[in-house]
Amino acid sequence: MLLSSYDYFAEISTLINSKYEYSVEMDSSQGYDDYYQYNAAIRFAINTYSESALKADVIMQLDSSEYSNLVYWNAEPLNAHEIAITQNIAKANNLSVGDILYSKHIVDSNVYDYTIKQILPSATNVRYEKDVVRNDGLIIMGYDSTYEENISHSVIVFTSEPINSLTQDGKVSAENMLYRDDELSFVIEDLLPYTILFFLIGIAISIGFVLIRTNKITTNFRRYVSLGYQPKIINSLYDQSIVIPACLVVLGFIVVNTGLGLLKTLCLPIIIFVLFINVFEIIAIVSTSYFIRKTLWRS
Repeated sequence: MLLSSYDYFAEISTLINSKYEYSVEMDSSQGYDDYYQYNAAIRFAINTYSESALKADVIMQLDSSEYSNLVYWNAEPLNAHEIAITQNIAKANNLSVGDILYSKHIVDSNVYDYTIKQILPSATNVRYEKDVVRNDGLIIMGYDSTYEENISHSVIVFTSEPINSLTQDGKVSAENMLYRDDELSFVIEDLLPYTILFFLIGIAISIGFVLIRTNKITTNFRRYVSLGYQPKIINSLYDQSIVIPACLVVLGFIVVNTGLGLLKTLCLPIIIFVLFINVFEIIAIVSTSYFIRKTLWRS
């Protein structure tokens, strides 16, 4: 379940680290941070005999465009037989820089090999739209003139420029504008069921731990009551037996999570999410133990 939600967190991280305001489909290049998206299914496979292709969103660099840090997953300039893939595809298929993927050219029907030149930050789609069919990642191709000349396509532009400055000459049309803030909203909306489920599971585990441990020590603690121990002393012993160990376990998870974050093996949204769950687990442990102490010794 955590693995299923990882791509959402990675998508959020990528969008947060990007700097463009919106993306838009156009019929010509703006000369920077734009890609060809073809109206054809360009597929890549790990080997030439594979019956299934990678589930990837495929786009192509333009020959004359420059690419900046405006888009977090922008790739270095690629030649016609080089590609860049996102980290989620690389991890899922054990791929690294220098490995080869294969693709049947749509124009001449020949199968060509493409060398992986760069591993990019994780992303599932070029543009994360509402109710989007999520891919396993992105593949960016180097410019290939035969595709441009023979396959219909649109140009996806990522920019922070006012839209009227892109179309001011009246010859360039723009459609399907999508703001980065809206993309973030759509990702968070898709992540929400996982968030609720993780929250409920974390709370249930915390409460269940306190109840099970309390049931095991109830007899001993009732004996303390019958022997005349003060409630303050009994509560202190209870905390030492249940609350403190449980909270220390959760704090241990917080330390591990933070450590992984410092090592950059987890993206910031995942760190924040896990810390959020950990905090509520501690609240659940303390709250449950408080109500148990209020009722148990009386009974």
